[in-house]
Amino acid sequence: MNLTRSYALLFALALAGVRGFADGQEPMRLAVVHKWGDLQAQKPITLASDSSVTCLLGIDCSDAKLYGGAVLYCLEKGDKPAARAGSGLGPFQVEVQTPTNQPRMQTAQQVDYYRAQTATAIVGTLYMRTIPLTQAGDYTITVKEPAGAAKDPKLETVAAGTVKVSNDIGPIWSPWPLNAADGAVGLLAWDDDRAYSGIGVANPSTGVSIPMMPASVGIEGSLPASGAPLPRLLPEQPDPKIKLQVSGALLIVTLDHVIQPKCVDEKFLSRWWINGKPFVPKPEAPAFSMFYSMRHNGMVLRDSATEVGFQVEFHPDILGAKKGDAIGVQLLLCPMGSEYAGPEPGGMPEIGEGEFGNKDLPFWLPRMSNSVTFIYTGDPVRMAPLSVSSN
Repeated sequence: MNLTRSYALLFALALAGVRGFADGQEPMRLAVVHKWGDLQAQKPITLASDSSVTCLLGIDCSDAKLYGGAVLYCLEKGDKPAARAGSGLGPFQVEVQTPTNQPRMQTAQQVDYYRAQTATAIVGTLYMRTIPLTQAGDYTITVKEPAGAAKDPKLETVAAGTVKVSNDIGPIWSPWPLNAADGAVGLLAWDDDRAYSGIGVANPSTGVSIPMMPASVGIEGSLPASGAPLPRLLPEQPDPKIKLQVSGALLIVTLDHVIQPKCVDEKFLSRWWINGKPFVPKPEAPAFSMFYSMRHNGMVLRDSATEVGFQVEFHPDILGAKKGDAIGVQLLLCPMGSEYAGPEPGGMPEIGEGEFGNKDLPFWLPRMSNSVTFIYTGDPVRMAPLSVSSN
């Protein structure tokens, strides 16, 4: 090949975007991205199946703490989403090699979230894939594109990266107990005519969970500003519009939008402190009650609750609390539900279903409440009849 043809080939590749790698070459490294501008600054990858489609890849971290999660991003520009490749990352497949190569129960992560269809054009699609970090060590992540025959596609590597997970434990969020041993969970009060939901819960003893993220989000009108943050798995600061207060045995959450009032406990995770020290629950998966499988049967889902009352069955022995101790608690709103992020083997199904009625982009993002503190009097607060005000 002469020099002129070589330059012509390089120029054509630059126009088309990055795609495929010669033998012996390293694939493109997954860059750490936190803002929309970071993601848009990545080299575009042209799909082998459709040369008119380009995608930009990134990951939210290269170092992480135990029992958290990493998020893969793929921004596909254009008004028509590419063909999906199973439960991977939009048109791509994702392979994850854990530090010990133990298989993990695969969460479906097939939920697509598109905003209300209007005359405004879709300008791009943001695909996301969450990887629960359940072990300390290196996670090797490989992004591949199926190419060739549809019945027997060949997977071509387009990007790869590593997330180093330390033995340090990050913020631990737990689902409300899923079995009667830790305290019953159930609907106490709900009315179509009231923007209120009352749920009975107990402080968790086991379980480590992270929020679910939708598999894809259609972006209308224009892409967010380059300085705008990408969707985060775990927020860094409380959201002032998710207000938590304590009243006796009640934890009361006031929201800035409506959510589904039935099974509302599935939309929240909690974390606790004793005298300012974080409580670390047993990380194994809670026993999964068939009650959770049946409670959705025949349910008519509609968004109407803007206030949630958690009637807490308090178990001081679980927390190791004594009379006079200061007990802190904080909630994490997970509109799309949550998934298990504890150690292997084991696992449990994802908890909760997506809030499809909320059409504004911020309302499917995980959001954190303020924390509240109460003093343990020495008398465990047990379940009590819940009075619901019509105000």
